[in-house]
Amino acid sequence: MKSWQIGAIIGGAVGVVGTAITVITGDLSAITLFLWLLFARSGLGMFGALFMYPHCELFISVLVYGIFGGIIGHIYGRIRGRWTK
Repeated sequence: MKSWQIGAIIGGAVGVVGTAITVITGDLSAITLFLWLLFARSGLGMFGALFMYPHCELFISVLVYGIFGGIIGHIYGRIRGRWTK
């Protein structure tokens, strides 16, 4: 697998864990709180209201953290490629 794919899978797993913590405890987890604040600060506060629904929270968390993980994995792969030459 390529490094961006591994990063996207790890990012998606972080989103699943954050949603599971939120569902179990009934409060926003730090993982979900980060996304909620990110949406509120960027002017997309309407997406923050979707975190009241666990299925929407799961989808948004997995999608956003998967994208972040893919980007970080891609950067890591580029850096690793330069250092191993």
